Amino acid sequence: MYIFAFVMLLIPVIALIGWLSIAMIASGTPRPRMVTLRLDILVGMIVAVLLYFKWPWVATIVGWVTMGMVIVHVLPWEESGVENFFYQFGFDLLFFIGANIGFIATIVGRQRPRTAT
Repeated sequence: MYIFAFVMLLIPVIALIGWLSIAMIASGTPRPRMVTLRLDILVGMIVAVLLYFKWPWVATIVGWVTMGMVIVHVLPWEESGVENFFYQFGFDLLFFIGANIGFIATIVGRQRPRTAT
């Protein structure tokens, strides 16, 4: 379960790197606010992925902060609606779900008694 959650964290990071690379080339200077916010989120996601196996709660915090930013419209929505939410913020949602799955798997794994094999 840990590896599955890790892959769920890694996919959005790779996608966000690609999206930001294209956005920065296309936008020129000065950078739009959305690109700057996404760069900050990307740094948090990269730190969370690097620390995932030691401190999985970091990814959970980054996921919750990102979802909070989406919900209160700090990250602007193109249009309102549930379908647009999944379309526009699908990778953020994937990171959020993966971070929470990994954190829960860590807690459950620590509470399970060790058995001799």
